[in-house]
Amino acid sequence: MDLAIFQQLLSPMGQAALAEAVSLGPNQATFLACHQRLVKHFPDGLVKAALETAILRRKAVGKFARAGDMYFTREALEQSSGEIVATHRAGRFAAFDRVGDFCCGIGGDLIGLAERTTVVAVDADPLRLAMAGANLKAYGRHERVDFVEGDVRTVAITDIGAAFFDPDRRAGDRRHIRLREYEPTLDAVRGRLPGDFPLGVKVAPGVPWDDLRAYDAECEFVSAGGELKECVLWFGPLKTTGRCATVLPAGAILSADQPATAAEPGPPLSFLYDPDPAVVRSGLVADLGRLLNARPLAPEIAYLTAATWTPTPFARCYAIDDAMPFHAKRLGERLRALGVGPVTITKRGSAVDVDELRRKWKLTGSESRTVLLTRTNAGPLAMIGRPVAKPHAAPSGNAEKYFIPYAARSETSTNR
Repeated sequence: MDLAIFQQLLSPMGQAALAEAVSLGPNQATFLACHQRLVKHFPDGLVKAALETAILRRKAVGKFARAGDMYFTREALEQSSGEIVATHRAGRFAAFDRVGDFCCGIGGDLIGLAERTTVVAVDADPLRLAMAGANLKAYGRHERVDFVEGDVRTVAITDIGAAFFDPDRRAGDRRHIRLREYEPTLDAVRGRLPGDFPLGVKVAPGVPWDDLRAYDAECEFVSAGGELKECVLWFGPLKTTGRCATVLPAGAILSADQPATAAEPGPPLSFLYDPDPAVVRSGLVADLGRLLNARPLAPEIAYLTAATWTPTPFARCYAIDDAMPFHAKRLGERLRALGVGPVTITKRGSAVDVDELRRKWKLTGSESRTVLLTRTNAGPLAMIGRPVAKPHAAPSGNAEKYFIPYAARSETSTNR
């Protein structure tokens, strides 16, 4: 889709074509048949754009509450932040009257920012900028945004108190990890700003720590629903700590200036914690262990074990029924003795083929269990357990002692 076709899509004829495309429920397999039906009534280019929009709107439902009224390109949708992440992040900018959104794309973060403040949205791609405008209208926030087409390295931008920057991390089908490979580069944009300028920068969650340590910035790793989504670097007064793990939708934040030293490993106790990927990627597993009075099973393995259960949004927890040196046949026999049929297998530091295990065991019981596989200094270990709480939910009860919303972090964070 190009800008001219997109503008046609916004016209009355385009909206009629889009409504008919949506009613057909197209997918990649039925695209051609739907196209042949619609092209009898609408221009070819418009039909393709309408069908593609209908497909992408369905894909976007998990990211945006108003996906059914929004516009995307395939690549821009994949790169955009989901609404839950954007809303969380926009909280850091609430104190500023006017904020820049550099490389705004189709407006994923812009939706959250415009809810909290007024925004100058900049992008060099006129199609994405036009889509961002339409998407902000879907949320009723278009009037809070000034849209500027241009390169953030050169375009004139004035009268903003802070900025969010989302550089392109792809070239064709390749995803870039190293910061120097982004376009524009972080250094190019920071070079335009004062050294202490309040800036947030979205980067890939897999960026090497050597790259991250090169900057005096807070590294925030964000997960949503148990999936690691992204990392954000916070500069200037937006920096509040060295690193943190944010778990959504709970809104729980675990932070530290430097990671704690891990406790001595030990054998499994009554409960096992499998930390959220944001905690693991941020290097704060030992900090979580201190909160939970838990210790690792082995060096460099993220599982934690404890004698008692403490509710936490930062990890899945399992009550351990049994633990034994890993032996596939004996483990299967034990599961059959427990009457297990449905089994979930999860692992850290284990090279076992879990699909092969399922084929060997052929469990038919009615009980359900989780098998957790790992390695220790004593060798491969298998544990049989049961989930004791749902992770990622809003915390309650004792969990409030480590539920740290952003607004209260300066007073209650777990920095060490």
